[in-house]
Amino acid sequence: MILFFGACPPPITGQSLAMEYAFENYKGEKKIVRITDNNECVLFKILKNLLLIFIKIPLNIFLYRPKVVYISASLNTVSSLRDVAAILLAKLIKANVILHLHNSCFKNLVTRYSFLESFYKWVYGKVDVFVTPTVELEVQITSFIKNADVIEIPYFYEPILENITINQKILHPKQKIKLLFLSNLLYSKGIIDLLNVFKKISSEYSEVELHIGGEFMGDECKNYEEIKRLTAPFLKLTRVKFHGVVKGESKKKLLEACDIFILPTFYPAELFPISIIEAMRAGLAVITTNHNDLKKIYPSSVVFVEKRNLEALTNAITDLIENPYRLDDIKTANMVYAKQNYNLKDYSRKINKCIRQLDVQYKPLFVSYRKGSDKVVPNVSENISATEIVRTV
Repeated sequence: MILFFGACPPPITGQSLAMEYAFENYKGEKKIVRITDNNECVLFKILKNLLLIFIKIPLNIFLYRPKVVYISASLNTVSSLRDVAAILLAKLIKANVILHLHNSCFKNLVTRYSFLESFYKWVYGKVDVFVTPTVELEVQITSFIKNADVIEIPYFYEPILENITINQKILHPKQKIKLLFLSNLLYSKGIIDLLNVFKKISSEYSEVELHIGGEFMGDECKNYEEIKRLTAPFLKLTRVKFHGVVKGESKKKLLEACDIFILPTFYPAELFPISIIEAMRAGLAVITTNHNDLKKIYPSSVVFVEKRNLEALTNAITDLIENPYRLDDIKTANMVYAKQNYNLKDYSRKINKCIRQLDVQYKPLFVSYRKGSDKVVPNVSENISATEIVRTV
């Protein structure tokens, strides 16, 4: 039995999609504790966390007695206490633990409060395998957990995008150029910066439209109500098209219809946006910010600008508008790169290999005796590193 625990849609985020597909594509015996967050009030979030820590997590661990607990790591100090509870309870029944990290602030989480740092290091030191989408995050982990077993498994695009071909993406003469923002509408994802830039660009280029897909969400900069208020005047503009939350076939059609994907993010925990991968696979040019380690992760065909620099963002967009042949070359390069490097089958295969190896290494709390013998029955094979198994695949 494998117990999965962590954020799942809604809302749709890179982390929740990674968790959902990890669970769906594992074919063995499994259970899941789903955590969702739909712009809930602070009091409700606190109560939900208490329910998880003291009732739901212990109940699932002691009822199902999983061999492996797969945890999708939380983003902040309060919600990380859920992970702490799951790790310690898993170790109490001798289960193995996989901690899948999805944000760039893990080291900051551990070291933020000096009175908690030693405790966090002790707890996370009990994790059997860390999974991370980037080498840069692996360096963070091993800087304070010296013997950590870390596996790098990049993200993926959704299978529904598999049939999009580059012929669909080449611009025709006098065709409107469609810009796309496809992410949750947080202030720190740069939506207001993009809207201000588009207002200027649209006065100079009559053939340009901006399409927006995503869910309004609050962050540390602006809460839910503030971001809705700030975006409202822009969404009334004729050439700004707001699609709300899109998924499945609706998302595919939106990506097929657009030309340039723009994510001017300065989100503090930004690590490896799946939205960029999906835009690349759908044959869009991509403009994003040189923020955190994004420039180290994505290929040179992605256009990078400095965060919060509206002039640089304006210039990057207008350069592609005025150079359609370069735009087409970038679209082609992005699609080829995404197909070769961000495959869901590879992601699922590596996650499954990691889980199966830890399943083999499982040492139950209560060992049984073979009938007619006074010797303990061996329960596991020789202890081999899960990292070595996955990396040789």
